[in-house]
Amino acid sequence: TVKLCQNVNFIHGQNGSGKSAVLAAIQICLGAGAKRTHRARNLKELIRKDAGSGCAGAKVRVTLLNRGDDGYKRDEYGDLITVERSISRSGYNGYKLFSARMKEISRSKKDLDAMQDQLNIEVENPVAVLDQEEAKKFLTVKLEDKYNLFRKAMELERLNQVGRYEGTRLRIYEGDN
Repeated sequence: TVKLCQNVNFIHGQNGSGKSAVLAAIQICLGAGAKRTHRARNLKELIRKDAGSGCAGAKVRVTLLNRGDDGYKRDEYGDLITVERSISRSGYNGYKLFSARMKEISRSKKDLDAMQDQLNIEVENPVAVLDQEEAKKFLTVKLEDKYNLFRKAMELERLNQVGRYEGTRLRIYEGDN
């Protein structure tokens, strides 16, 4: 169990101490694909190989605060939401969402996505979750690529798509063009 604070967390430690494994577990539990973690091509590759033949899979749980006016379905979930992701060697993987009292509420990825949208959780956003590989890339890429990272982090494309849906379009100033 790793307890994190409710705002910004920096995970640090010596090489090989498990920093990247903790970050990957959080990302996977909250819906990121295995490739996003830079640790595997698919989810079943994340299951420890030395766990033995009796190990059919893995489970990861993340418990989130669900307080305030912008909480997600507070009457159903209460002050906490626990997300559980199961990964099996056979390829099955699924989600469960639990209330503060650990009552299973949903197994739907749609509900997980809706909850993340409501709570503004962005596991695919490189600024929200900056792993070692993304940090290295940022230090070595061209200015244009840094700008593209900025656009992704600020969700400018998503805002434009929402704007198109609502009949408007953002005008993004991009220098002297």
